[in-house]
Amino acid sequence: MKRDGLTLYYQDLGERDAPALVLVHGLGCDSTIWREQLTDFSRDHRVLAVDLPGFGQSDKPHDRDYSLAWFAQTLQWVLEDAKVERPVLVGHSMGFAIVRRHCLDYPGVAAALCDVDGFCFRNPMQAQLYTVWKQIVDFIQWPFVTPEERRIASWAQFIEYTFYGKTPEPLREEIRRRVEQTDLHVLQSCWENMFASWQWVPESIEIPAFILYAQGLHSLPDAETWFRTFFPRMVYREWDDTGHYMMLERPERFNAEIREFLGRIGM
Repeated sequence: MKRDGLTLYYQDLGERDAPALVLVHGLGCDSTIWREQLTDFSRDHRVLAVDLPGFGQSDKPHDRDYSLAWFAQTLQWVLEDAKVERPVLVGHSMGFAIVRRHCLDYPGVAAALCDVDGFCFRNPMQAQLYTVWKQIVDFIQWPFVTPEERRIASWAQFIEYTFYGKTPEPLREEIRRRVEQTDLHVLQSCWENMFASWQWVPESIEIPAFILYAQGLHSLPDAETWFRTFFPRMVYREWDDTGHYMMLERPERFNAEIREFLGRIGM
């Protein structure tokens, strides 16, 4: 599809009148990260898997600010182009931050949302993790840092952290390769925007939510209680045996958990 001078790519599978799932990938990935979900869910749902601008087969303009609000707007364009109504939005990592922003900016559009190990900072922000990642963001903005140094700093620490010591090595190699190939302007702009603290003030979202996290340094003992303050209609789960890429590391269990949630909400 084309809109506002931008070409956006998305996969569209399943019957058009079936309940809709919209899958939104994270930083450094694209719609193919959902390969273990597309065939399974398209048997009885309409499934859209989006390549966000800057990733996959979508355009990668250098004159845009890759903010969560702009990503949410382009996601809304995809929903309008596909004529999808009342979808369940599923966001992984940065994709969850985008899905959350979409629900706040376009209330009433989504029927429910799923957070798959999503990028979401608490306020006050989780100090240990935020300090490390913020140092990366600050470093890549220094004018004397070379493009290659920016790329290495942007992905190496962050990506290695996301494996949580549990991701299988072949998948680690795939993820490293994906992020290494990400457009540098896109990568830097995403980093800078995700660390804009003003947008992480908790705001209540009243639609049903499925919150799924892999245990890591970011896991806090009161996480479920905290999430429930702004997702009051929430199902919460934590897994202790996967890294960040849960839908590829344990696809059968992942799909079953999503299906259980969909059954709860009549989707």
